[in-house]
Amino acid sequence: MTVIGTRRFRWTTVALVGAVACGDGEQPAAVEVPTVTVFIVALTSPNPSDGAALISITGGVIDKPAAVSQSDRVYFRSTGASTMRVAVVGTIASGGLVRFEAPVGAQASAYSASVLQVADRNNDLRASLSGYSLAVSEP
Repeated sequence: MTVIGTRRFRWTTVALVGAVACGDGEQPAAVEVPTVTVFIVALTSPNPSDGAALISITGGVIDKPAAVSQSDRVYFRSTGASTMRVAVVGTIASGGLVRFEAPVGAQASAYSASVLQVADRNNDLRASLSGYSLAVSEP
């Protein structure tokens, strides 16, 4: 073997050993880039168990509202470019009520929610909404 052939052999060996040492044969893990921001609308209620709540969410883009609790049902209607009315039916209590999606980078502070109506478990409207409040935050 010549000097040039020996050098070529050494560099080839170093490259092969380096490639084997640096990889385990698996593909690199895909980096998941978030495509939406998820927010939770949480309810504070003076009653331990209501039967339904009608709320309004305003702010930026509001998409795919869903109940936080799998036992609750959600019905919604967009009432403007950045406003949505959401009815939640089930066993309503303090805590997470509705989740929704917004564009990546959206801030919870850009959204607000208000309680429009609440019904008890017998489907009678509450006479007062005193003590009810909503807060929008990231989970």
